Amino acid sequence: TTKGKVFTFNTNTTTEILPPHNFLIIANSNLKDVKDITFDIYIKDAKKQGVEVALKYWTPGSAEILKKIIKKDYEKNSIKGVLLVGNLPAAWYEELSDFGNGDKSYEQFPTDYYLMDIDGKWNDNDKNGIFDEHPKPLTVEIFTARILGTAKEIKNYFMRVHKYKSEGSF
Repeated sequence: TTKGKVFTFNTNTTTEILPPHNFLIIANSNLKDVKDITFDIYIKDAKKQGVEVALKYWTPGSAEILKKIIKKDYEKNSIKGVLLVGNLPAAWYEELSDFGNGDKSYEQFPTDYYLMDIDGKWNDNDKNGIFDEHPKPLTVEIFTARILGTAKEIKNYFMRVHKYKSEGSF
């Protein structure tokens, strides 16, 4: 018999070590087939413009986990921004809105400000899983952008960007 704590680990997992970078792409892991053709070209094109890019694949999780990954990368590499590619989680926010007719109602919407606000404290005061309070003033440390679509649509988008960067106007 074993006494004390027993620690186990999965030897099939690897810790990803990213090269030094100032811009991060986080892509849905379902898009790994796109990587060989388009992500590599995009990264090379960005490097020509002085942008150092790292690519990380995302497996399912919450917006809170995604923010932790982004925050850690911001603190380690001082990234300026993140490109989110594919179906990745978004934080949701709700607020009481008045649309001009005197009736006030709650409005809910996704917000990437949560991911861009690295050091802010966001709250879910009514504990319904949707943020309802953000820091005031709301400040952001990085930018984010999202590209959504099927693998084919995303690949076509990146190839059009490459064509524009290499050949000029469409």
